Amino acid sequence: MLLDKIKTAALSAGLAAFAAALCAALGVKFVSTRHHVAAGDVMRFAAAQPFGRWPNDLLTLAAVAVALGVGLAAISWWLLRDMRWTRRSRSISSDDAAVDLLAKGVPQQSQKPRIFAGKFGTAALNVSIEDRGLVIGPPGTGKTAFLLNQVLRVMANCWTQISVQQPVTINVSV
Repeated sequence: MLLDKIKTAALSAGLAAFAAALCAALGVKFVSTRHHVAAGDVMRFAAAQPFGRWPNDLLTLAAVAVALGVGLAAISWWLLRDMRWTRRSRSISSDDAAVDLLAKGVPQQSQKPRIFAGKFGTAALNVSIEDRGLVIGPPGTGKTAFLLNQVLRVMANCWTQISVQQPVTINVSV
């Protein structure tokens, strides 16, 4: 989430800087036309003179450019504050994926014993005790809780062997 906020702040600052620069360029063109001088002369004057010696129209231009930049930065930050820039996980909501997942999860009488692996929609999802799995996901999605739930369920069935490989460490006392 912090990375998303940093990316949003960078985008907001970039948009604001671009808008302020565009406003300043248009304003310099306006001031140069009003005073009948070249735009380069206005830029050189602004660079050479202290801020307090600028004419009022140049001061107004600077104030408008800064106000536009700050305003656009604030508005774009407010609009994009909850933007997720990171890649989202793939969806398994297609009909084919759901049918395949549920078909694998329904225990058959000819199959070996199966372990409850959670729910998909309203149907129970079970896996064979010989299946191997890899539990992956972003932080905070319940990977450790899922593994702990499975270990406790296996212990309740009085099984004697449990194998959970690194990096997860679960202490089990019987």
